[in-house]
Amino acid sequence: MKLMQEGPTSDGAMWATGIVRNLATDRASQEALHAQPGMVDLLIRMLSAGVDSKFTVQAAAALSNLCIENHLSKERIREAGAIPILCSLLADGAKDIAALGLDKVISALSTLAANNPSNKEAIRLSGGTQTFVQLYLLRGRTSAG
Repeated sequence: MKLMQEGPTSDGAMWATGIVRNLATDRASQEALHAQPGMVDLLIRMLSAGVDSKFTVQAAAALSNLCIENHLSKERIREAGAIPILCSLLADGAKDIAALGLDKVISALSTLAANNPSNKEAIRLSGGTQTFVQLYLLRGRTSAG
């Protein structure tokens, strides 16, 4: 966790975020990660690198993994403020569909929304639903052309 505090500029932070991403795939590890004060906040901070960043890829994937079949984790991540940030990254990605982290941002938002009406509403209020539709239409045009 200390390496992640260096923020989205250091190789150590990148490495540590990747480890969290890989650990967050089972329930026991998810709870252990949540028990670390500030873990979700650090992951959210990594998103500040922007949608075309390897830090965002790792952090968004870690947030997504933390939510797999874990309703409490979804609530904690929403309460920590991740949804508006992810929706902003989604909108940035809509301008550049080749952005490195776009698919992981989409995955994180999708996982947060699954079976969670509060998160669906937060995504809608943050403009995510409209952006999802725009991306869907844009990707359809891109793949058809």
